[in-house]
Parts: sequence; structure tokens; C-alpha cells
Amino acid sequence: MSQEELSSILPIHPSEISYTNNAGDTNQQFNDKDDDYDDLHDDLDSLDEISECGLGYFRPQWLQVFNNSFWLLIILCYFSTIGTAFLGFKAVIAPILEKRYNMTSTEVGAIMSSADISAAINGILLTFYASQKHKGRWIGYSLLLYIVGTMLFVAPHFLVDDYYYLEDDSGKTLCHRSINTTSIDEKCSKSYEPSTFWICPFLFVLGQILCGAGNATRYNLSVAYLDENVSPTISPLYVGIIHMMSIIGPTLGYVIGGALTNVYVDWPKDPPNGLTSNSVAWVGAWWINYLGIVVLIALTVLFVFAFPRHLPSYYNTRQERIKEATVATQHMDYQYGNRMIDLPKAIKQLLSNKIFMFASFGITVDKVAINGLTMFLPQYIQAQTGYSLLVASMLGGGLISFIASVGQVAGGYVIKRWKLKGSQISRFCFFTSICNFLLGGVYLISCPNIPIAGVNIPYNFNNSQIDISLPLNTYANITYKAACNSHCLCDSVPFEPVCGGDGISYLSPCHAGCSSLKESDFNNNLVYKNCTCVPSATPGFCQVPICQPLYALMIGITFSVIAAYISYSPTLTVILRNVPESQVSFALGVLGFMKRMIGGLLGPIFLGIVMDKACSLWNIECDHNQFCWQYDNRDMSKNMFITMIVFKGMQVIIYAVLWYFHRKDEKRYLQDIGQVSQLSTLTSTKLAGTLLPSEVDSLNETTQPLLNSK
Repeated sequence: MSQEELSSILPIHPSEISYTNNAGDTNQQFNDKDDDYDDLHDDLDSLDEISECGLGYFRPQWLQVFNNSFWLLIILCYFSTIGTAFLGFKAVIAPILEKRYNMTSTEVGAIMSSADISAAINGILLTFYASQKHKGRWIGYSLLLYIVGTMLFVAPHFLVDDYYYLEDDSGKTLCHRSINTTSIDEKCSKSYEPSTFWICPFLFVLGQILCGAGNATRYNLSVAYLDENVSPTISPLYVGIIHMMSIIGPTLGYVIGGALTNVYVDWPKDPPNGLTSNSVAWVGAWWINYLGIVVLIALTVLFVFAFPRHLPSYYNTRQERIKEATVATQHMDYQYGNRMIDLPKAIKQLLSNKIFMFASFGITVDKVAINGLTMFLPQYIQAQTGYSLLVASMLGGGLISFIASVGQVAGGYVIKRWKLKGSQISRFCFFTSICNFLLGGVYLISCPNIPIAGVNIPYNFNNSQIDISLPLNTYANITYKAACNSHCLCDSVPFEPVCGGDGISYLSPCHAGCSSLKESDFNNNLVYKNCTCVPSATPGFCQVPICQPLYALMIGITFSVIAAYISYSPTLTVILRNVPESQVSFALGVLGFMKRMIGGLLGPIFLGIVMDKACSLWNIECDHNQFCWQYDNRDMSKNMFITMIVFKGMQVIIYAVLWYFHRKDEKRYLQDIGQVSQLSTLTSTKLAGTLLPSEVDSLNETTQPLLNSK
């Protein structure tokens, strides 16, 4: 066993023990050691001041009731919930931003990914610098940075003109034999004027960059701050709880964001006549969500500043963590983080830690699938079922994210309940990844397509002839034009679906050949008349039967999400127990870098490709490709299944390798214990007279569990 490895097990460094026959020299060395311990005890006497809760000189006694790990957990969970709510907001507002600011899905995806890029780069640098500082204070700084970024992100709403669509003229979607191209050209030049076209994306990106940096720093420091102040046996449960709240945050984001989609974007102004929340052109008030987050953080950020650098329980729990350290941490703890010049050395030490690397890769690969699914699940469910964005957000975001939080806590509970340690945790992660892989087959379930003339079925088809379960391109020669609407100029008509009297949906009244509209006698609903393709038409898609596989799809996705998240807390526990304490924050920063640079970027990109490949109806305006109006459900399910199986299969392989190296390190560790036992006996007997009683007890407590495990 090397001297460096031995130093991590013994409370004193081997170089401080002299094996010379000169008793005087030996006693002198231990007298020096006694002086060091006296200095340490003097430092410990001043901890009462350092460990008090408060701000500046304001540290009243009644405030110390909150100076414990329980209240620290509460406040960190609060900010974790609020800070991660924007993940749910992003998924809900993505289609809204596309319509509101004339951006494609690729552009919106790139904007949202800028937060992950910033979190990966700035998060790791800020975490490295702050890991040896006052973590509570730096969590507060990160929250202030998040506030600034959020304000920049919502700024475009207050800088652009009010939203317009069809300019209050429903007649523009009717069948016309001639059309005014001048107004179209003016609209295009206004929408894509260079002086204003880039200001909104720029503010969006800048806001996401600051939010990403602040949120990543808050997350990394929160886990490390909590872990170092609680017992190692309780830490997995606490970490699981804080991660549960980080999943409940997006859940609330989905629910609240989805509810606010029914509020008009220019609230408190009323929407134009004819524009309702059921219209495909409707744009909800996406910006209210973010202003709410700013208010909630600003009102409570002082609480996190009030916590001390170390809680009173810190030094007791630190001794427990040292005893539980495994072979992966039996390297000298160089206390990297005091200088930025130490960054390459710290990175090298982490990269040489096989257990850390494979555990991080296991989380990262799964994050590719999870991040992509988080971004597009509401849109996926909306496309499959035809539900509104509100209902799809409630199902895809609210319910599924809550189930994910259950899986997160369940993983931490399993570790605590069965007292899994070391490679037992890695084995647990391996078997859960197999379950996760098998449940990927749920994405083969799909709902029937909505029959749309000119998109997935030809014109002049009877409703009884249509097999809507068939994939796209089943019917040959499908075009938007037909003999019944050939006299209509529909190329520049916006998408405004209508339901024909034949039970088939059409792209617009123009595509149905309708040249006039009137109000019906029943419920004041609009009815399009004088149609050449159908007798009459009403706004919106035709109603289709409830998707029978919907329940199986939602139940399958639920169990798939549980299987994906149940291994997260255990894997994170493996990381926390296999890196030196001074590098925990930095290690989490490196993990965050990997998750965001790989999972945060590749996830939305791959899932975006999945959605785009299945698109059957694109919106094209002013010669610019924009967003997708309609998807082919079967193609979308097939593409989703292939993507999920690939990444979940990679996770199985990675966790198998992690389990292998973890067991290998433990076996080597047990072989070295024989040498430790001899040195422990020598130290306990021959040096008992020179060591402090507390040192002897600490030495025996440290080595005895290792000997028993052998």
C-alpha cells in the first residue's frame, strides 16, 4: 500500500510517524503534533461565531432555531423548485415563441440550448471557484444572477408590437380568385426587417446564458452544501428529496405554464375578434411565468444568505464521511479550488477516477433521452392525441414529472432501507437500467392520425373509406390542390383548419373551396358556406374517436420515467462517496458540464429531429420555413422508439462497466487491509503512550470496520 493511500485511512499521515530507535526524536515529533492539535482546538472554540445563523452582526439567538440541516434542506428545496420551474416553462412556451416571433423550431431549440451551454461552461468555472468559499453565500449570488437573466429573457415582450394574426380579417382564409400581394410583401418586410429581427433572439440567448450559469451554480453548490452538513447515511435521502423538488419544479412549470397559455399574450388587452384559445393561431401569455419567478426569488433570497458557512453539525458528520471513504478517495486531498491555476490538476484527478467517470457517463447518456423528452413530451402528446397544449402539458409535464420525482426519492430510499454500499449501489443501478431499456418499447404505441385532405388522405374520399391508422404516404398522389378548389388561390392562405360536412378536416376554408361565412343559429358558431369541396364547414379539426391506446401509452411512459429516475440518486451517491470532499462541488460541476454539453444539447436536437422527420405539414411564410402544424403519429412513434432504445442500451453497457470497476476496486481495497491491520496494531500499542486518547480511539474506530469487513 502506498503512503498516499495509507494517509487517507489513518488520522495521521504516515510521514509523521518516525520508525527510528531514537525515542527522543519520536517524542519530539508527537509533541509537535500535540501543539498542532492545541491550535486546532483553539480554532474549534471560535466555531460558535462562524456557525451562527444571521446576516452581518445581526445574529439573534431566536434565529438559531433554523440553524440546522432540516431548515437548510427546506430552503434549498424551495429554491430548487423555483429554479427548475423554467424547464417546464421552456417546453410549454416553445411553440408560442415560434408563432409570436416568427422563429423556427430549430431557432427556438438553439435559444433554449444556450442555457445548457452556459450552465456547462460557466457552471463548472463558478463552482470550481466557489467550492472552497462560503457555499450558502454563493448560492445567493447565483440566484441574483438568475433574476437578471430572467428579466432579460422577458424583455422582448415589452419591446415588440402587439401580436397580430390575419389582422382581424377572417375573410383572408376564404376562397378568392385574386389576391393582394402588396400587403403580403409589406408584412414580410416588416417581420424580417434586419434592424429588429435579431434583437429578440439576442435578448433570449443572453437571458438564457445568465439563467443557465446561475441555475447550474445553485444546483452544484446546493448538493455539496447539504451533503457536507449531514450524516452519510442520511445524505442519500436528503439528496433524493432535493432532486425530487428539482423535478416537482418542472412539474409546476408545466401546469402553471400550461394554464397561462389560455391567457392572451398581450394581457390585460383583449384578443382580437374571432381569436380564441382554441384557435391554432392563439398565443398565450408566456412572459407572466417568468415574472412570477423573479418575484418569488427576490422576496426570499436573503434566507439563503443567512446560513453560515458550516452548520454546527459539520465537523461531526465530516468524521463519518472520512470513515466511509472508499479506495477511490484514497488519494491525497490537495484541496484544489483555492487557485484557478489548480483547475487542470483537479480535472486530471477526476478524469483518472474510473468510478466517477463511468457513473457520470451513465447519468449523462440517460439525460440525453430525458432532456429531449422533457422538451418535446407535451408536443408529442398533443400531436398523438389532438389535445390542447394545456391538457398535453398537464399530462406530459405535470403527471409524468411528478412520477419522476417519486422515482427519484424511491432510489434514495432503497439505498437507505437496505443499507446498500459501494458496489452494491452500482449493481442496483445496472439492474434498473435493464428495466429502463425494456420499457423503451412503450414508445411504439401510437394514436391514429387525424384525416386531413391533401395531407394524409386525398380529396373526394368518403369517411368510411379512410383507415386513419395507416402511416403517411399510404395513399398515392396526395396534393393540397384538387379539382374542387383549383379556382381558389390558396398558396398564401394561412393554416386555419376547418371540419367539412363529410367528416374530413381541411387546411383552411380556401382549401375546402368555401367563399363565404356566416354565424350559425346555434351557439353563434361560425359556419363556412358556398363551398365547392363540401356542403359546409366549421372552424377547427373534426372530432375523432378517443385514442384507445392512450391509456396504455401514458401508463407505459409513467413506468419508463420511474425506471429512468430511480437510479439517479444512487448513482449520484456513488459519485459523492468516491471523490475527495474538497472536490465534491467541482465533481458535481464536471458532472453538470457533461450532462448539459451532451444531454442538454444532444437531447433536444435528437428529439427535435424525431419530431421534424415525422412532420406532414410545415408552415411556410415569406419563403421561410417555420414550425410544424401536423405530424404523422406512426412515424413519430417509430422514430421515438429507435432513439430511446439506442440511448437506454448505451446506459446498460456503461453501468455494467461501472459495476465491474467498482467491485474490482473494492477487492483490491480488502487485500490492502491486511497491511493496515498490522500498522494499526503497532500504532495502538507501541505509540499509545504518545498519542492523545482521542487519537487512539479515532484510529481504532477507523480501522476496525475495515478489519471486520474482511
